[in-house]
Amino acid sequence: MVVINMDWHLVDEAPHAGWTGYTWNKKLSPNPAKFGRDLHNRGLSISLNGHPHAGIHHHEDVYEKMANALGHDTSQKLPTAFDSSNPDYMKAYFSIALHDLEGTACDFWWVDWQQGTTSKIPGLDPVCSKSFSFHTPQRNPGQGASYILPVRWTCEPPLSLRLFWGRHHFLGKSETSARVHCHSL
Repeated sequence: MVVINMDWHLVDEAPHAGWTGYTWNKKLSPNPAKFGRDLHNRGLSISLNGHPHAGIHHHEDVYEKMANALGHDTSQKLPTAFDSSNPDYMKAYFSIALHDLEGTACDFWWVDWQQGTTSKIPGLDPVCSKSFSFHTPQRNPGQGASYILPVRWTCEPPLSLRLFWGRHHFLGKSETSARVHCHSL
C-alpha cells in the first residue's frame, strides 16, 4: 500500500493553508494516471489524504463543476464551503470532487478532520455526519474508493470505531482479511 499524505495535491499554490486539495500537483506527479497504473501493476493500493474542511477553492480543477452543481456564484472566487450536513453538497462532493481522483489513482481515502465538533445543524457533529456520508449508499458501494477517517476526536458509539494512535483518536471502518494483512506495512 502507498499512502500519499498531502503532496499529491497543490499545497503552496493554494489560497489557503494548503491542507485541502482536489487538484494533482503536476510538478511532483506530471502524469497521475500513469502513476496510478504503475503502482497498481506492482500490486499496490493507493490511499490519498484529504482534509475537506476548507471547501473547494477557485484554483481547483473541479471548482467550476462543483459551483455549477451547487448554484454557487463564482464571480468573487469564493470557495464552496464543505458542509457534511447538506445532502446536495455531499452528493456533488462525491460525484464531482472525488470521482475523477478515484478513477485516476485512489483506492481509498484517508479523510482527516481536525476542525471541531460543530456544524450548521446544532448538535450534529461534522465527524459523525462526514463518516456517515462516506459509509452510505450514495457512495455507490463497490464503485468508488473506500475510506478511513482519522480524526482528533470522534462521535460516540455506535457510530464510531475508536482506534487509538498515540494521543490521537481515530475513526474509520476496518476489515480483517489475509489481503489486508499482506498489504499492511
